[in-house]
Amino acid sequence: MKLSFKIYFVVGILLMISVVAVWCFYPKPLVYNESFEEGFANWEADADVPPDPNNPGQYVAWNVS
Repeated sequence: MKLSFKIYFVVGILLMISVVAVWCFYPKPLVYNESFEEGFANWEADADVPPDPNNPGQYVAWNVS
């Protein structure tokens, strides 16, 4: 009877340790906040960019894709 109690106690402690370890080290989901993009609809109109020498009347714009 004492041997089975010791085994259950050790298994219980190991289970608690594993639950705490998973809770602490489980990767947290990344949360992206895109509110910084609000109000950027007319950013080119207010931007201080040079005129495009290849397209008269146009401004140089970065096309990042």
